[in-house]
Amino acid sequence: MKSSFDILDRVYKLLNVTQITSLITGGVWRRQAKNTSNGKYITINTIPQNAGDYPLQEGVVIVNAYARDHEDGTPDESSLRSMSDAVMTLIEAHNATSEYFALSVSSDNIYPDDSNPGVSYLSLRVNYIIEK
Repeated sequence: MKSSFDILDRVYKLLNVTQITSLITGGVWRRQAKNTSNGKYITINTIPQNAGDYPLQEGVVIVNAYARDHEDGTPDESSLRSMSDAVMTLIEAHNATSEYFALSVSSDNIYPDDSNPGVSYLSLRVNYIIEK
């Protein structure tokens, strides 16, 4: 069985690349951002996993893209969309070349960040299937 550490390592390596980092100011973070004052950043986390049937394991990775709201309090949808599009493009490219670790975005939505007023985030629920 792959651990949440293994999954986070793989998704972090997939997303911590120029196509993403050129769009953000605060970095790509595993589990939780260390500094949220930099405006735009991405966090990656897993939710509890299921060992699944041999030889495959299924689970979910949550990719959250954060951006400061506009002055009028509305989410910066342009920035959130750019980050989301870049993540989805990388996932599609990854799936075209990987046989043992497949990713698919199953849902997305924009939420206000209750712990960081004036910030909203786009949450992508990404399902994965990996060979054990």
